[in-house]
Amino acid sequence: VPFYVTSATLPTATLADVSDILQLHSPRLIFRSNDRPTIAIAVHQMQNAMSNFHDLDFLIPKDIVETGKAPPKFLVFFNDWKEVEMAAKHLQSLLPDHLRVRLKHFHSVMSETYHKKEFETFGSGDTYGLCVTDSFGMGLDLPDIEIVIQWRAPCNINTLWQHFGRAA
Repeated sequence: VPFYVTSATLPTATLADVSDILQLHSPRLIFRSNDRPTIAIAVHQMQNAMSNFHDLDFLIPKDIVETGKAPPKFLVFFNDWKEVEMAAKHLQSLLPDHLRVRLKHFHSVMSETYHKKEFETFGSGDTYGLCVTDSFGMGLDLPDIEIVIQWRAPCNINTLWQHFGRAA
């Protein structure tokens, strides 16, 4: 029985485990570089206290009302669902009242119905950005995410690469 297994970030040890579990004998492996000229990784020093989320203010253009131009589609990953909610509230406060519904938060404590609805509105462009936990990144395939941010260091490097892999 043929198997087709894909991953953008599968480490060698995990790949060996997958091969063992699926009993793949002499699998044919295809490796492609994840070096993309349109994707840049940057680290920025925090300028403000982490508790106030002001270092994320750049995501919301100051002239959004005057220009009517939507911000680039973005995801901000957090390690804790409480931080997700606080950061989303902060970013919403930078938007005029009528646009606040276009910035949401998403984490595993929410219902499956909410997850499905928010994934769809984000995919359609009705939502500018999301503050999320790992639960959003699972099975995600959206081609137009321009900015991905990891707030605080994640538990491990594989998680970080999974998050960065959400950018298209």
